[in-house]
Amino acid sequence: MTEQSERLFQLNRQRDEARTTKKALLLQPIAFLWAGILRQYLPEYQGFSLALGPELTTTSWGIIRFKPIDLPDYLVTIPSPILREQLLARQQQGEKIEIIVVFMGTLISDESLIYAFSHDGHQEGMILPVVSVQSLLYFLKSP
Repeated sequence: MTEQSERLFQLNRQRDEARTTKKALLLQPIAFLWAGILRQYLPEYQGFSLALGPELTTTSWGIIRFKPIDLPDYLVTIPSPILREQLLARQQQGEKIEIIVVFMGTLISDESLIYAFSHDGHQEGMILPVVSVQSLLYFLKSP
């Protein structure tokens, strides 16, 4: 194990210990955003498959990247019939349709906050809150 990995392991254990007194905070509902685009239209669902990616939040503690769990194998957004026709027309014109996805759920108390180092900058801290997702909302991004 490298010195950096050992320090990170120790930091995670210290943070785990400190969190045991704040379990009630970890049970509160939480919401976070990811960015996405509508992909292929799926006639059997009358909706669109999605391509999603995390939104990173920079703080003084490091970069926060939420890690959702309990999601289905793939996500489909099903718009109203009128909106579906508009979106299909926009796609046929070659437009990339961007969306915002709001994830809502609760932190997983035993692994709710994982500390790591950013893939981009090894000296930059990264916090990975693990969230059990109960519901999603999709919003069209303004063109």
